[in-house]
Order: sequence, then C-alpha cells, then structure tokens
Amino acid sequence: GGGSGGGSGGGSGGGSGGGSGVRPTASLFQEEATSPEVVCHATCFFPKTVNITWRKDGEDVPEDVDIRKTLPNQDGSFQKRIILKVPAEDLKEHTYTCVIQHSSSEKEIVLPVSERRILNPGGGSDGGSDGESDGESDGGSGGAPIGIIIAVVVALVALVVIVGFVVRKKKNSGFSSVPPTSTSW
Repeated sequence: GGGSGGGSGGGSGGGSGGGSGVRPTASLFQEEATSPEVVCHATCFFPKTVNITWRKDGEDVPEDVDIRKTLPNQDGSFQKRIILKVPAEDLKEHTYTCVIQHSSSEKEIVLPVSERRILNPGGGSDGGSDGESDGESDGGSGGAPIGIIIAVVVALVALVVIVGFVVRKKKNSGFSSVPPTSTSW
C-alpha cells in the first residue's frame, strides 16, 4: 500500500477543511421501515474519486451491495450512492455501517445504519417510533415532501459555494469591481 502520495509541495496551511477538496455531505435513508434497501448517499464532494463501502460488524460487505456510478452536481461537485440490500432482521441483528473515504478528509466518514432516516414511516412498523417522529404526516401519503426540503438545502449549499468561489476568484485576479458612485436622482 503506497500511503502518502501527496506531492503538491507547499506546507499544509492547517485550518479548516484541509486544502485537498470538498468534503462529502453524507446521509443514510430507507424508503420504508420494512424496505430491504438502505441507501448511503454522499454528495457535494470534490474531486470525483470517492470510496464508499458497507461494513457488517466491522467487515466489508462485498455482496448484497448495489454501487451506483458517481454523478455530477450542478455546482461542479459530485454525488454517489451505494445501496445495501439485506432483510430487516439482519439490520437488527448486526451492526451495519456505511464508510466514506475521500481525499478531502483524512478521517473516514462512518454512518451507522441506526441513524438512517425512514422516508415513509408507518409502513407496517410495530409502534417503535425511532427517535424524533414528526407528528404531522399527511395520513400515509408520504409526510413532508422530503424532495423539496433536500432541493432547498442543496440549492443553498450550492449558492454559498458559488458565492465563495466568485469572491475568492475576484480577490485572486486583483479585480476590484467597485461600482461607480451612485448618482442620486
């Protein structure tokens, strides 16, 4: 195992986020409590290369896993999902974790299945409300529109990234686009 490739010279400036990319935002979710599929989703990371694996009791799970290809986001970052397909009993009996390794962080991101979000709760679950359940679900027809919430969050993150990028570019290129003094009418 080669180990520290590094190569980009300059002293590491410490500080937040390290210089080598954008750290993934990770989440785990399941369509329904009884669904055999748990999705591990990483998004907003850069560069594109990422390694996502499922572990069962600390060991890699090579089978029962559906790895989707890495897709681009609109802001130039990337997203990837990997789906674990095991019976619900297995999830209870074993400790499953999703592990994400990316060059932006030396530490791997580890998400235990117990912290997954269930998008459509109430699908044959036996009353064991997992953590905080919002009491305002629209009578079975899929509670809050999670897609919309995610879209808004992603849009906000993208906006922040873009604004930060533009500001940094302006600083670097030495342009100070100062608007002409506004003439009062």
